[in-house]
Amino acid sequence: MNLQMAHLIGCIQTLLSHDERLIYFFFHHKKAELRLGSAELLAEARFLSCGEYILIQAALDFWNGQGGLRLGDALAALDDENILALVKAMLALREIEFPGDIQC
Repeated sequence: MNLQMAHLIGCIQTLLSHDERLIYFFFHHKKAELRLGSAELLAEARFLSCGEYILIQAALDFWNGQGGLRLGDALAALDDENILALVKAMLALREIEFPGDIQC
């Protein structure tokens, strides 16, 4: 596993607050890959709580951009602890995705 992949997985673990149940829901138990395809994960995640579903959406957005998370949904549904986990994970992801200053 390369350094970028390891960092991405670490960011997703931060996002999921190191919740073993959600991490096993998301990742294959023996490989550094998704347990199922994005659409299948989202379909299964519908049976989780609203907040957990949103965290899975965010994790998929981190992984491959296919989670479809809307910021308003995250702000409305996540508690303070999970909002903080999302922000921490985004900041950590940005370290490897966008090194240095970004010019707009």
